[in-house]
Amino acid sequence: MTKLEYRDLLVKCALDGTFPSFRKATETEINIQGKNKIQCCYRSPDGKKCAAGIIIPDELYDSRYEGKNASYTLRALNVPIPNGLSYADLDDIQECHDELVECWDKVAFINHMNELSCFRDLPPTVNTTET
Repeated sequence: MTKLEYRDLLVKCALDGTFPSFRKATETEINIQGKNKIQCCYRSPDGKKCAAGIIIPDELYDSRYEGKNASYTLRALNVPIPNGLSYADLDDIQECHDELVECWDKVAFINHMNELSCFRDLPPTVNTTET
């Protein structure tokens, strides 16, 4: 998969409801670790996937990696990353998804993602004003 193909897949997933992927945080995560009440996950209980989760094949998915950052998880699962992107880029893309998980806004996700340095060399996406 190329960087452009991945970016286009991210836009498609944002618009078609594949995103966001989240679960309710446990009381321990909320109280002890100070985490939000909603946590992003690679696979959610309702079958949705996150920005990094969409490139993890079902046969490689392992729930033990939930809560780990994208670069760590993708390396550990030996998932090929899109050509033209680095693991750090994927962490940045995942952060765009995670920042909006409590109040999902597909247009804000697409616009924020397009501002990332890793996608600046690509032509603009379409449907960024769709609500």
